[in-house]
Amino acid sequence: MSHDKKKMEVKYWEGGLTLHEVRAIEKIAQTFSGANQTQESKPAKLGSLSDLKVLKPGGNAMFPWKGYAGFRLAGAGGEGEFDLVIITHYNVIIVELKHWNGELTASGDNWYQNGELRERSAVSKTQDKVHLLTSKLAKCGRAFPREGLNNRRFSPASV
Repeated sequence: MSHDKKKMEVKYWEGGLTLHEVRAIEKIAQTFSGANQTQESKPAKLGSLSDLKVLKPGGNAMFPWKGYAGFRLAGAGGEGEFDLVIITHYNVIIVELKHWNGELTASGDNWYQNGELRERSAVSKTQDKVHLLTSKLAKCGRAFPREGLNNRRFSPASV
């Protein structure tokens, strides 16, 4: 099996990303490289970032995937800062990156680090971004396939 080491193309906007985020995005881009692999034609049910590896490019016309990092969108309900959006042949994946250490806990819609309030849940924030992006694309006459954008949680250990 031959492997193409070219990584997924990511378009970066100036500012808004930390060095840790850029490094994580580069690792994600490398993970979704053009390595030849077989792929099923129907969507897979996924639960972790490592599960997404089954969707790697496999030499067909639906690749390459594209990434867009460090941009903001404003809408009627507020503004969304996007760490990374990956456009695939079938899905739009919104990635919220965190570089936190220590004990992370949740209570209601808030996340705590080492017992101190950190911020609103990244899951909730990402869901807001799903609605914002869906709204923006709908105004452009674009629709998401079938179920639309789904808010899925991925294991941070796999990044």
